[in-house]
Amino acid sequence: MVAFALVVAAMALIAAEPASASRKATEAERAAAAEAMGVPVECATVEVSEVDEAWASFYGDESEACGAGDTAVLRADVTGRFQYVTVAPTELDFCPLQGVPTPVAVDLDLCLRTTARTYVWEYVRQHLKVKPRTLPQGAHGAFQRLRWSTWNRSTAKARGVFIYDDAYENWKVPVRIRLYRPRLCETGVWLFTRRKLTAVRRRDRDRIRFESRRRAYGSCSAAQNWPLR
Repeated sequence: MVAFALVVAAMALIAAEPASASRKATEAERAAAAEAMGVPVECATVEVSEVDEAWASFYGDESEACGAGDTAVLRADVTGRFQYVTVAPTELDFCPLQGVPTPVAVDLDLCLRTTARTYVWEYVRQHLKVKPRTLPQGAHGAFQRLRWSTWNRSTAKARGVFIYDDAYENWKVPVRIRLYRPRLCETGVWLFTRRKLTAVRRRDRDRIRFESRRRAYGSCSAAQNWPLR
């Protein structure tokens, strides 16, 4: 259930990203790309970016007639002649792709886009969040009234209240929280995976020690095989 929810959350983050809109090359464009790569036109599979139609991906057939099956990213000059820019990857990795504008590379399915911000996994409501007002602690507690003084790619810092209530204890303790150790998940989402908890007042340190000793908070393992495009 958690794995499914994390997948849904990651998909929601990319809903606003522009969908891949590259198109099949015209016969003239295909011929120009094949000429640039020195292979017969029938050996060339060419896609042209609709973000910028000067850019194209080239994948050559591997055969005796066609050669080794070279791949390339090409860019047309002002005369329409294609020039070699770099190798087109045969396996997707995260952007950027050297020498190629990221919107073009994503459009041509040459690389995977990553999130601009780092998120925390709110596992009760099952959402990826930025600056949440509440974070769960467990079955009997939560960190509430969180006010974030810092939230950047590498760390996030907040003050709030640790509220705990079970059959034996009921208390509220002011705390500081720091999220750190971001990891780039296979979904393309940057995710905080560690949390440091400290009591604001010295007298509360022993009370929250059972929780402050825990550091793991968030994992990419449930988000595998769902690339962020």
